[in-house]
Amino acid sequence: MYKSKRNFFLSLKDAKETWKNDLKTKNLPLIIIIGNEGAGKSTFINYSDIEYPLSDSLESYKKFHKSTRNFALYVSKKGALLDTEGNYFSQEEFFKPASSDEIPED
Repeated sequence: MYKSKRNFFLSLKDAKETWKNDLKTKNLPLIIIIGNEGAGKSTFINYSDIEYPLSDSLESYKKFHKSTRNFALYVSKKGALLDTEGNYFSQEEFFKPASSDEIPED
C-alpha cells in the first residue's frame, strides 16, 4: 500500500510542477484501464501519444518492474489514466484448492 500511495503522489506532484497553473486537478477526468494480466493495458498507455511527466524516481521504478505493481497513475492536462495491475481481475488468484475443501469447477 505504501508504494501505491508513493507512486500516486509522485505522479501528481510531477504533473503539478510541470504544468503549474495550467493543471486543474479538481475537475480532471479519471480513466481507469482494467483488464487481464498481459492484455496490453500499459502498452496502450505508452503508445497513446498522451503527454504526461514522469519523474526520474518513477521512471527508474518502471525499469525494474516490467509489469504494473498495484497501479500507476499518469496525469496529463486533459485527464488522468489509472493503469491497474492485471491480476486483480484473475479469478484463479482467489481460488486455491490446496487451502480449501471446495471442489474446483471446470
